Amino acid sequence: MHNLKPVIFAAAILASTLLSARAWATTSFTFAGTNSATASFTLSGNDLTVVLTNTTRGGTLSDAGVLTGLTWQAPGFDNITLKLLSTTASSLTPSGGNNISGTWTNTLSSSHGSDAYGIATSGENGLFDAGTIHKSAPGSAQYGIVANGTNINLDGMKNHHPFAENSVTFVFSGASGLDLSQLTDLKAYFGTNGCGVGGTAAVPEPSSLFLVVGAMLGWALFFRRKQEVGAVSARNFH
Repeated sequence: MHNLKPVIFAAAILASTLLSARAWATTSFTFAGTNSATASFTLSGNDLTVVLTNTTRGGTLSDAGVLTGLTWQAPGFDNITLKLLSTTASSLTPSGGNNISGTWTNTLSSSHGSDAYGIATSGENGLFDAGTIHKSAPGSAQYGIVANGTNINLDGMKNHHPFAENSVTFVFSGASGLDLSQLTDLKAYFGTNGCGVGGTAAVPEPSSLFLVVGAMLGWALFFRRKQEVGAVSARNFH
């Protein structure tokens, strides 16, 4: 047991540090209504990765069901300026490919506070500065996200594509110091009218370092128990 004390002590310190800092590496949100979606946020150093997915069952039936935007707030972190580095679709329909940089913007209109952030492929009725969308019609649902199983030949979808199928991944720089546990007031936007659907937070996923701490504690307790059983067996033998 004496040899295990340093292990337990080190694990306890790491666990305390991680918990006090609320060191969550990934957190997710769900949006449910006539249409549904998920948004996953992952921090890695200075970068923030956001994966936005259209989870509407049965496919998207019209432009009104195309996932075109996401907004969130981070109170207390208004000194953070996010820069959009890349925009990647899981796949484009019907044209194929996946690099859709320039078709979404993270520039909100001036009416938003400094702690507000977002991403959209439409102006969302004035919520975003549509002039910063370079490669698509900023007032349309082009390059928005449709759910798996969508038939783009439906009357409500014809001639409005291309669309991203299933999900789009956004990578931002400038996120150093952001605390994912403080994200609030998330809204997903379908269509182009700027009416958002509120999100519900899922249980955050712990960072890999937190998992290492748990493994260290489990290893220490296992061998402590093993030594105790061995000591009892030795006494019984004598």
